[in-house]
Amino acid sequence: MIKLLINVTYYDPRNKIFKDQDNREHVTWYECECAEMCDAYKTGKCVLLSLSGFCTHQCPHGSKHQIDGYTQNAKKFGELINRYKSEYAELLYKLKPINHVQKLADYWFLNLPWLTNDHFTLWKSDQTDEEREYQTSMTSFFKDRIINEDIVKDEDFDVDFICRLLDFRPKSWLNDNLYNIFRKDYLPQFFYDLRKYYREIYDKVKAVRPEVDDYANKVTFKGKYARLLTLKPGRVKVNAMYFDWDGKQIETTADQANMWGKLKDAKVIITPTENSVVEIVDDNTVSDETIFE
Repeated sequence: MIKLLINVTYYDPRNKIFKDQDNREHVTWYECECAEMCDAYKTGKCVLLSLSGFCTHQCPHGSKHQIDGYTQNAKKFGELINRYKSEYAELLYKLKPINHVQKLADYWFLNLPWLTNDHFTLWKSDQTDEEREYQTSMTSFFKDRIINEDIVKDEDFDVDFICRLLDFRPKSWLNDNLYNIFRKDYLPQFFYDLRKYYREIYDKVKAVRPEVDDYANKVTFKGKYARLLTLKPGRVKVNAMYFDWDGKQIETTADQANMWGKLKDAKVIITPTENSVVEIVDDNTVSDETIFE
């Protein structure tokens, strides 16, 4: 299949805090052979930009390539970046990382950690041999189906696969609390996102394991950032200041906005743009149309 150039990024060593004259500039370009069938691409995202630990993900249908340029000591330093900025301006940082479960053509990105590690099965002292055997088989089940840490084929991403996530018990030798983190932080977000973006699949799982609603309903968005125009009316936060959002403008008093003098009781009204981002302080302002940053 023909690969489509979908995104371009660059590294400019002049922007580093600690300067190193031997660092080379480079450009990274991203290609995909199934972009038009990928839900992530359609929403301006790409799994190749998402992190897995300290590394970026791989993708069954995509690839990225790095082109090295010159060091700062070279006369031609900057030519590579300037050329790509000029020739591929419309593709520069066009895509963002995926931050929720999403379909990648005929694969799924799960956005869940620890599923493929053999030594992450947690044995409880009161577990029977049958329970331990089930845990071992479940770990093998995931290993046989998952590629690149948390990507699975569409044909394997069925109700049985998703239900097994509810019983998975990850553990690291260095952290006995991974199981609680997995259930408290990752599973709620996974099921919330599955319900939000893929309701038909979620309902099939819910018919078998009704407790998925308990997980999905635990999700809170307080402290996260989102585009203001995609939030419902309510209170929002910008830096350390609180504003009231009415769907068109945000408003506060000059006193709350840390303005002094005779403006103390005056109103401060700001009209946002489509790129305005605020911090969420009220879960009721979030809807299915909310775009997170």
